[in-house]
Amino acid sequence: MKKADKEYYVRFSITIQNKAKSALSKLKDLYVLCCNNRYKTLWVFFILVQIYLYFANEPFGSNTYTASGDLKLYHFWIDRGTQFNIWPIINENSVYPPYAFLPMLIAGLPTYQNLFLFKLLWYLLMTLFWAIAIRLLWLDIDKEKKDIVSNNIKDIINLGYGGCFFIPLFMLALGPVFSSRIDCVAAAFGLYGFIALRKNSVVSSAWFTAAAWIKVFIGANFIPLLFAARKKIKPILAIAIITTIPIVVLAFFCQNPVNVVSFLIYQTGRNLQIESILATPSMIWNTIFQVHNITYNSLIFTNEIITPVCNIISSILNYLLIIAVLFMLYLIFRARKTNMDELVLTGGLAIFLSLIVFNKVGSPQYYTALLPFFAYALSLKTKEKWIFPSTIAIFIAIFTQLIFPTTYDMLLGYSNWHALSVSILSIRNILVVWLYIVIVKDLYKLGDSNNKLNNQKI
Repeated sequence: MKKADKEYYVRFSITIQNKAKSALSKLKDLYVLCCNNRYKTLWVFFILVQIYLYFANEPFGSNTYTASGDLKLYHFWIDRGTQFNIWPIINENSVYPPYAFLPMLIAGLPTYQNLFLFKLLWYLLMTLFWAIAIRLLWLDIDKEKKDIVSNNIKDIINLGYGGCFFIPLFMLALGPVFSSRIDCVAAAFGLYGFIALRKNSVVSSAWFTAAAWIKVFIGANFIPLLFAARKKIKPILAIAIITTIPIVVLAFFCQNPVNVVSFLIYQTGRNLQIESILATPSMIWNTIFQVHNITYNSLIFTNEIITPVCNIISSILNYLLIIAVLFMLYLIFRARKTNMDELVLTGGLAIFLSLIVFNKVGSPQYYTALLPFFAYALSLKTKEKWIFPSTIAIFIAIFTQLIFPTTYDMLLGYSNWHALSVSILSIRNILVVWLYIVIVKDLYKLGDSNNKLNNQKI
């Protein structure tokens, strides 16, 4: 190589290094600027995620399996009701509890027969619910810390703002299915309930009850609330009953009053959904031996796996679920005298995960319910112990998005990449079980600390 060429390469190398250093320096300055302006950064992050969730719905997956598929169903129900006066619950059984149809009506009635406008209004509505949640959580944290400077992410987490940033991060991880399902509303109501917990447990009762009548799973928080707020048990039950009165009234207008709880019937008579935790061994078996026994259940709009083993598991799961929930109730009772925030949070999460692990259902939107738990947990004084479980929750959300809608057609066996999708599903379900063990262990420790304090008093 000539001397001139060597000099050229040396100068070129130095130029590249200087530009790289300059770029890194600017990125570092931007990072510090974002951390110092944490409130503005949060809202920019949140808005960008909302834009992504809106536009990412249709392109992901195949033409058949898109995240916005349920929105078409929601629009159909409202459109059919307005045209032919045939409404879910009033005229027929429903897979959803009664309050689930209120957001559908809000988005559907002004956008008469227009699916595009229905979707647009739906996403704006979901954005509003979660913008309110972020604002309320921020105000709850910011009272004593608004003047404290944060120069990095660690400072933001230590100050308690990690819960606010966790919200758009989890949305991004779970993907477009997050805001295209009714679970999004129930999860927001669940977070409202947690935020109210610090001031008024009776108000929390109203939010948790309303959330349960949208999606039962998120109402799991109501049970530990009864144990934690023993002195207020009467007003808590009273507000829960008041919140339920409109549903009792609705029953009188139904062709069959049982329709208001018909969503429970659908859960008992179904087979194992392919994404459910205990269907995973059969899915792996089918992949290894190239067996296809997946059936679409048109009544509840899910794909189920039909094998002799799965049929046995399905028949005993209802009993296992009851036993698991009863055991969680025992652990909650054992820890009933501990801090209210910790008991409601840990106890509610333990019950929710029991309902996931020992359930026939494994729909991706169910994992939306993880968000209010960890968003609130990362804002508490004990946030350090929640960092590891919240990290698992983020990975659960990422793998859930990879399953649906990204590789869902592969999971059904319509691709040579079926084994890849089953592997992703298996990892996700292992993570769910791991998180369940971590939370149950924490709940048990709460009971231990409670018993130690009682012994010291004696």
